[in-house]
Amino acid sequence: MPQRGAKRVKILGGVIVSRGCRKDNRSFHPIFTLPITREMAANNSASRTAFNELMRRSVTPVLKPLGFKKSSANYHRRLGDVVQVVNLQVSHGSTALSLSFYINVGLAFDAVCKLTDNTVSEKPKEYECDARGMRARLETLVADVPDVWTCEPGNVDEVAPQLSVAIEALSRDLNAIDSVAAYREHRWFDQMRSLNAQIFYLLGDFDSAWQTLVTFSQQFETDRPLSKPGWWVEQLGLTKLADRS
Repeated sequence: MPQRGAKRVKILGGVIVSRGCRKDNRSFHPIFTLPITREMAANNSASRTAFNELMRRSVTPVLKPLGFKKSSANYHRRLGDVVQVVNLQVSHGSTALSLSFYINVGLAFDAVCKLTDNTVSEKPKEYECDARGMRARLETLVADVPDVWTCEPGNVDEVAPQLSVAIEALSRDLNAIDSVAAYREHRWFDQMRSLNAQIFYLLGDFDSAWQTLVTFSQQFETDRPLSKPGWWVEQLGLTKLADRS
């Protein structure tokens, strides 16, 4: 039995109705109504159930045996000197009947964190990997996967095998990256050019680090201070290159 003065919440026809309880708990009267937004509906819907089923069938069985720990739609693990993140990001355009999502990948290197005075976290957010290493969408790292995934109550059996294949391919790449040095030898290295200067620097190749900054800053030709390699030296913590700027 509810406590005296408690409120009960009920969903009626797409509207949340909150009712206040009299002290005798026998009578209720409406207090306010709040329209349910698209996001609220999608979070408690058939499409969200399908999304959770996809993670259960296609993502968790691949990543959990490799040491990843799941939290909501995020998976984290430490491999050597790197914390790896796989994130399934639900699109704001999702509805109760159709949910779209993206797959984001992040690498947080301990050594890069120390360069930039960032905390070494065992569970960084995917977007926090920008300052700790690299982040990218799955389709830029693994061939032949869609930019956007869509799940609906009726297509889980169709999408699940495709998603499993994509996550398995990703896991093979992630298994090869346990340090800055390993990342330098990986094929992803040439795709993430903004990070390369830090990697070269940490490996003692200061000339390549500087040349990477010079080349990278040229794309911001009309945008100061981003067009200045010296600005990047300071932002990326490459103090031994300061005399070149």
